[in-house]
Amino acid sequence: MSLKKRELKNKKSISIGILDTGYCLNKINYIRKNIIIKPVEILTPPFKIPCRRKTLLGRRFHGHFVLEEFLKNLSTNINITIHPLVIFDKNGRQNKVYWKKAFDRMEYLQVDFALIAAGLPIENISNLPYLRAGTTYFVAAGKETVGISSDTKLFPHNLHQNKNLILIGSFYEPTKKDPRLILDTSILNFDKTEFFLSGGNNTNELRGSSRAVSFGLAKAINLCEKNISNLKSCLKSKALKKEAIYQNKIVSIQTY
Repeated sequence: MSLKKRELKNKKSISIGILDTGYCLNKINYIRKNIIIKPVEILTPPFKIPCRRKTLLGRRFHGHFVLEEFLKNLSTNINITIHPLVIFDKNGRQNKVYWKKAFDRMEYLQVDFALIAAGLPIENISNLPYLRAGTTYFVAAGKETVGISSDTKLFPHNLHQNKNLILIGSFYEPTKKDPRLILDTSILNFDKTEFFLSGGNNTNELRGSSRAVSFGLAKAINLCEKNISNLKSCLKSKALKKEAIYQNKIVSIQTY
């Protein structure tokens, strides 16, 4: 067992970096004694997140909903320190520089897990950050949307071959009329997605693979808190194979 894994196995705390749009920590309602949320770090040119709004709506608060979804599904007693990092500027734009700053920051902090419900469209792989060996990256598979097609290459999704990156996709909740799991036909990286979890329903502020990856990391920690140093192996041992409908075909997927 490596020194890093021995340290992670023996320590009673873990750290998590979240890379996203923005957070309003004054409006987080899921705080517990074993959870510390560090101040938000803006890794773009400075701007003020409009947290005084009565209602948080829009993409600016996507990161806030990711954090809330993660927290409300967490039931572990492990001490957790969370580092909310902003990689979208005041105009909602991202670039390689912001992502590199975030990855450098996570390396400095030596985070154990990264929660990423975003992706950077890339044309070439030059000047991209690398994955830190001691960090496990939970990444939302994503879907086709404005500016992103089935042919779009995304970072860090393009690093799916790395053993410490886990792509998480989503399925629609089964209903009484149709008990089957149904996958979004516009999902990206279907054949590279390792696990699929619920993408929520219309009552969720967060839906799709963003909800699935936030819920997925929380559930993974809950399930594997006694084997946190080998979380990916633990998940494989607990994986359940399910049939789902994808583009009018029956496919086999893994969930947990």
